[in-house]
Amino acid sequence: MLITSNEGLAREVVAHIKIQSDGNSIAKQSLRTQGCIFVTATVREAQDLTNRLAPEHLTVDSANDLKWVRNAGSVFVGNYSPQSMGDYVSGPNHVLPTGRAGRVRGGLSVMDFVKVITVQEFTRQGLKQMGPHAIALADAEGLTGHAESVRVRMR
Repeated sequence: MLITSNEGLAREVVAHIKIQSDGNSIAKQSLRTQGCIFVTATVREAQDLTNRLAPEHLTVDSANDLKWVRNAGSVFVGNYSPQSMGDYVSGPNHVLPTGRAGRVRGGLSVMDFVKVITVQEFTRQGLKQMGPHAIALADAEGLTGHAESVRVRMR
């Protein structure tokens, strides 16, 4: 998939795709069923569409583009960063979110194998200061037991 605001670039890519896929039945089938080019009216529209689609792999022109990227599995920056490098040698791996799942997570990483346990400890003063806020929220949700557990400890 290509998303661009540059119609000339889109035409060049179509021409190159025809040459590159010649004799490669797998590539041709993939392009026929999954390939598409979106030509947008503006660069901003291209950026917004990219983030809505949350691609598994995203190639951008420069590190400055990282400012607008919000949803992607893995981003490849510049002319010398083909996605194949991420798949095979640069580290991240090829386990990336598909089907727009890049909207909510990135690729598999070592952090997926780390168990996180959160710990909270309030002082008497901290509970007196923050407790009323917890009580208000619990009461608003109708969770009176939650509210009462704070009230009891504040006495």
